[in-house]
Amino acid sequence: MSLLAEHAGVFGENGSDVSLGALRRAVEEGELGGEDRVVLVVTGDRLKTPGPVEARLDPIGIDAAADTVLERLGVLT
Repeated sequence: MSLLAEHAGVFGENGSDVSLGALRRAVEEGELGGEDRVVLVVTGDRLKTPGPVEARLDPIGIDAAADTVLERLGVLT
């Protein structure tokens, strides 16, 4: 859960977190290598249940307005 959030900026739901764990294990066990291509589909969001990681991350609160989000992302100036 925190790996996806910290390194990919994705706050996925439990099923996605489990998929990433299974992928990492497959790599560790040699089932997948550097030449293999894998797509990990991350669905849902953890916005409903942020509790497990909220103390470890530094969320940013912004207004729920498209222009505000775009400005924060640097798309609008």
